[in-house]
Formats: sequence, structure tokens, C-alpha cells
Amino acid sequence: MTPNMAKYAVLMCMIVFFVQPIHLGLWLSRVAEVQFTLERTKAQLAIAHLGMPCGLLPSLYVAGRTVGKLGARRALLIVFVPMLSADVLPSLASGTPSLFVAPFF
Repeated sequence: MTPNMAKYAVLMCMIVFFVQPIHLGLWLSRVAEVQFTLERTKAQLAIAHLGMPCGLLPSLYVAGRTVGKLGARRALLIVFVPMLSADVLPSLASGTPSLFVAPFF
């Protein structure tokens, strides 16, 4: 790997680790609005939020293998746009099951 490619890979990692908390913060600021819109109790909302940790476990396994196989730069280039697109899914949820599945991805 050339020094320019290494700098680019580090920059991509920095961008991902900068953008991901922003998207998570945007979602967390809208939780009350989604709860009100879907007319869910706190318990139903809590169960729906379990989708995120349930999706995290398999994704860590897949991400580790993907980065090992493709390299960090290529993996980030492939996953960056779908990752940002998936952050919109919770706001499109129509019920508790879809709100569980949305953060799963």
C-alpha cells in the first residue's frame, strides 16, 4: 500500500467515525416523535429498540471478515452509502415490528 492510499484509507475511516454518531444522534433526537406518531408505549418502544443490538452482533462478525478479505478502504467504499441509507429506515417505520427491523440493518 502506498502512502497516499494509506492516507486515503485513514481519511475514509475518520469520515465514517465522524458521520455515524451524527446519524445516531439524529435518530435519538427523533425517538419521542416516532413514539408519538406510532402511538406506542414506552415498553413497546423499548422492545423495538432491541433491534439495534440484535443487528450489531451479526454485523460485527460479517464486518470483521469483510475487512479482512477486502481491506478497510474497499470495505468502506462499498458499505458507506448503504450504511447512511439504512439510517433513514427507523423514520419510515409503520409499527413495532418494522421499528425493530429498521435499526437491525
